[in-house]
Order: sequence, then C-alpha cells, then structure tokens
Amino acid sequence: MSIPCFATGLARLLELERVRTRIAADLHDDIGAGLSRMAILSEVVKRSIGGGGGGNPTPMLTEIADSARGLLQSMREIVWAIDPQAMASTTLPPSDPGGRLGPV
Repeated sequence: MSIPCFATGLARLLELERVRTRIAADLHDDIGAGLSRMAILSEVVKRSIGGGGGGNPTPMLTEIADSARGLLQSMREIVWAIDPQAMASTTLPPSDPGGRLGPV
C-alpha cells in the first residue's frame, strides 16, 4: 500500500468517525429530550389520576402520544440519513414530504 492510498483511507475513516459522532450526539439530544418530556408528562398524569384531582388527563396523554410519534419520526430521519436504501419507498426524508429540503 502506498502512502497516498493510506492517507486517503485514513481521511475516509476520520470522516466516518465524525459522522458517527454527530449521529450519536443527535440521537442523544433528540431522543433523550423526547423521552424526558414523555416521562414528566406521564408522571403528571399518574399523579392527577392517583391523587383524585379529577382533572382530565386526555390533553397530557395526547402530548405523550405526540412526543412518541415525534421520536419515531426522528428515528426514521436518522435511519434515512445513514442508509437511504433502508427507506427505498421514498426519495425524500420521511419528514420532508413537501420537498422543502430540495432534491436528494
């Protein structure tokens, strides 16, 4: 193996590592924040039902469901970004049905 080939291979490995680090940070931030929100809302609903407050838990349960759907969407976007072939039925990221991100 010649030195230029080694340098090219090394540069590619470094770029892949940067991508992995960015994906890990995005996963941590997005999924962690969403799960924390769902946990807090769940606890509020649990206390309102268990405490006999008699409040309507439906709006908070709706927020929990919306958060779960948002997290699922985030995961789809990440999978698409890593491997567009994993979602071969579409040419756009799942969150871009109107083509706002432009051609892929």
